[in-house]
Amino acid sequence: MNITLHTLAAFATGTALAARMPERDRMNPTSVLEHSQGLLRDLPWLASGLAGNILLHGLMDVAPHTYPLPWRLDILAAFVLIVLTLALVRPRYIRKS
Repeated sequence: MNITLHTLAAFATGTALAARMPERDRMNPTSVLEHSQGLLRDLPWLASGLAGNILLHGLMDVAPHTYPLPWRLDILAAFVLIVLTLALVRPRYIRKS
């Protein structure tokens, strides 16, 4: 269940940050310059997500825990969570190139 818990923590952090990111107009096509400025604007959000996930993963590794699922089932459960998240994610969080 270790992989599944780490996957859930990463999704929770990403969802929490994505919900707080400023809205962006997706209707207008963006130029290369506007795209790079958007990436720079998102850099603090991306950096805080990375730092938050590193902290959460470190805390989960230090916390005492057991593994109620066999490792194969753990990997399968994490894979299913990833596929479901990709299928159900709101389109506004997906950057269209």
